[in-house]
Amino acid sequence: MDVKIGLAGITGMGSTRYSTLKNIEGVKIVGGFDLPQKKEIAEEYGIKFYPDFEEMLEEVDAVTISLPNYLHLEYTLRALEKDKHVLVEYPMATSVKEGKEMIKKAKEKNKVLHVGLTDRLEPWFLKFKEIKNEKKFIILTIYSQWSGGGKNWHEKPDLTGGIFLLLHHHRISQYMDLLGYPRIIFSRKFSLPSSPPQLGHCELEFPGGIVVTLNWHLRTRLPKAPPADYIFTSQGVYIFREPPPQLTFFQEGKEIEIPLPAPKRQAYELDSRNFIKEIKGSPPLFPPEEALQVLEVCEKLQKWED
Repeated sequence: MDVKIGLAGITGMGSTRYSTLKNIEGVKIVGGFDLPQKKEIAEEYGIKFYPDFEEMLEEVDAVTISLPNYLHLEYTLRALEKDKHVLVEYPMATSVKEGKEMIKKAKEKNKVLHVGLTDRLEPWFLKFKEIKNEKKFIILTIYSQWSGGGKNWHEKPDLTGGIFLLLHHHRISQYMDLLGYPRIIFSRKFSLPSSPPQLGHCELEFPGGIVVTLNWHLRTRLPKAPPADYIFTSQGVYIFREPPPQLTFFQEGKEIEIPLPAPKRQAYELDSRNFIKEIKGSPPLFPPEEALQVLEVCEKLQKWED
């Protein structure tokens, strides 16, 4: 019997969930819920449009929550209350308190709560982990820069959970998966004149004394900065850049490109498939408690100066 899926949010990550779920055998996308003006998009997909979320819940087994951060808690709880499995995009919520509430409700209802930690499935990251396991080198320190979040609501901490949760969650999740739970060394938010915080800088110390520095900013009032991660190791320097995703190795003045096994989209395809596997009884690759830990670190960074 097909797993019947409803999409809460059909643009942005919602469109990615649609395109990855529609090709999975044994899955039927019943329809999508969103703002009324997005009805035409649902029609383009060839799925039913639901102006009412509760109506959609009556006709599905599971939902994906691809809505703005501040709506994750509400719609996740509404779905779980109706005994539906839930895939919610990262960050799972805007606070640790909300995240705990979501996990508690999922356990009470004995339903899957899958947080889309697609960052941990990105081809460059999987390739780097493979190289590290094979070559057994020591990571010394890491520097990461990036910019993102170009929508006006991204400037409102009450809607996003703050700049660290909005922007830094991605890499913090990856490096926690790779290195463990960190200790905060330093965290600071910077604001432009007459603006909310636009830049977040932090330094984290991971087990083994590995220091990771992240310097990320919003694109609403500042220039776009292409992602660049410099992973300094006892063997040489591994550098990740995009677009397009590119992993290289720098040693003795030479930079060598490392072929990536698949396009970035593979991360979303794997994550969507993992959600369906969990619904059918497979253990989660990344339990929601791990997503909660990432949320906890981001929340601590946000409150560091307060």
